[in-house]
Amino acid sequence: VNSISSTTGVTITTGQTISSYIARTGVNAGQTDTLPTAALLVAAITNCVIGTSFDLVYLNTSSNSVTLAAGSGGTLYASSTTIAATNGYAVFKFVFRNVTSSTEAYDVLRTV
Repeated sequence: VNSISSTTGVTITTGQTISSYIARTGVNAGQTDTLPTAALLVAAITNCVIGTSFDLVYLNTSSNSVTLAAGSGGTLYASSTTIAATNGYAVFKFVFRNVTSSTEAYDVLRTV
């Protein structure tokens, strides 16, 4: 479990993202957390190829909701990118669609 406590929006690290579980605290109203760039994620995953995928559970234990945004090269396809306050959670599936240097790309789908 990677715990993130900040009263401002953060850029989530590659290590936190690929660990598959984030517990978020300290969120202020109207805050957005940003996922890593596609280039950083591809570099962090050994033998990453097109179609490589992983899941991320994002638990928000703060008293405010938080919005999630994709980093450069990422596309977030979700009915809702906002994670509710007070133990709201979401499960996101990451799928890589390009792993070529300088054009890396991933898609993120909210599954729960």
